[in-house]
Amino acid sequence: MMRRPPGRLRANERSIGVAEHHAHTGLTRLNLTRLVAVACIGALGILPAVPAHASTTSDRIAGTSRAIDAAAQSWFAAQFDAARIDATIAEVERRIAVAQASIEHTRKIAAERVVVMYENGEVGLTSLFGDSAIDSARRAHLVENANAGGDAAIARLTAAVDDLNAQRRSLEAARSQQRNILRDVATERAALDAQLAGVRIQVRQEAQVALAAARDQAARARADARVRANCICPGGVDTPMTGGTFATDDAIARAKRRVPIGRYAQARDIGDVAIFLLSDDARYLTGQTIPVEGGATIA
Repeated sequence: MMRRPPGRLRANERSIGVAEHHAHTGLTRLNLTRLVAVACIGALGILPAVPAHASTTSDRIAGTSRAIDAAAQSWFAAQFDAARIDATIAEVERRIAVAQASIEHTRKIAAERVVVMYENGEVGLTSLFGDSAIDSARRAHLVENANAGGDAAIARLTAAVDDLNAQRRSLEAARSQQRNILRDVATERAALDAQLAGVRIQVRQEAQVALAAARDQAARARADARVRANCICPGGVDTPMTGGTFATDDAIARAKRRVPIGRYAQARDIGDVAIFLLSDDARYLTGQTIPVEGGATIA
């Protein structure tokens, strides 16, 4: 009875996706070339329809982002106009207060003048005009002429106050309109933010579907050749490329709240899974996606 050398059987099994594992010699230049070729062949079968759709979703994201920027500009412009109107109202109210104070002051002076004139009329003016009915009438006319300037000033100030009050009412109506504009813009911005979040979720889901389809097709197409296709889906990973984003105090605290394992991944956490998939220990594993995210998706 003849037996096939065990090394030959093991050499027939290869794994693609992250890299290719060879049972004896490791990753050779020939195997790397075959890895890239098989991966590309497996992906090309399902990817031709993706670019046009991806372009559409990219355009939607770009269009929504532009709309958000436009809404933000409208909001800032409305805020500027509202602030300008508030400042104008404050100035008008200041002028009204000054005019009203002037009116009260002018009335007080006029009243004091009347008192002085009548008091003088009882003493000093009587010696000049006499105390007959005609003299009393002449004295009253003199007092009236003395107060005429004050009455005219009060009339002018009162008209100015009325005009300022009309301006204030107009400005308050404009301010109310600006508040409505701000409310509408804020509502539009919230709707656009929700729309953008929805588009991004859709893009992510479409990318996941496309990747899963490429993985499955590669796994089916090359299974007879002992080629295995698997995917690794990492979570947040602290690497030099992320610039310390996952290593800040806030990130560490957030990981303790959101990741069951209590931390974000290090590069070795992902690499160890890749080594496992490339090893003979994963020889019966193909067409699978391995989440490596510390349990974040089940938290």
